[in-house]
Amino acid sequence: MQEIAELIQRVGFPVFVATYVLMRLEPAIHNLNKSVRLLMILVARQQGTTVEEIERQFGNGKR
Repeated sequence: MQEIAELIQRVGFPVFVATYVLMRLEPAIHNLNKSVRLLMILVARQQGTTVEEIERQFGNGKR
C-alpha cells in the first residue's frame, strides 16, 4: 500500500488512475479484438470470399 501512495504522490492521481484503468482494460480489449477477427472470418466464409479479399477491398473499415 505504501508503494501505491508513493506512486500517486510522484506522478499524480489522474496519471495513476489512467494507468490503472488502462491496465485493467487491456485484456478486455485484446479479447474483443479476437472476437471481431473471428466474426470477420465467419462473415467472409458465409459470403464465399476470403478475409484477405475483404481487407483488400475495404481496408481497415475505410472505403
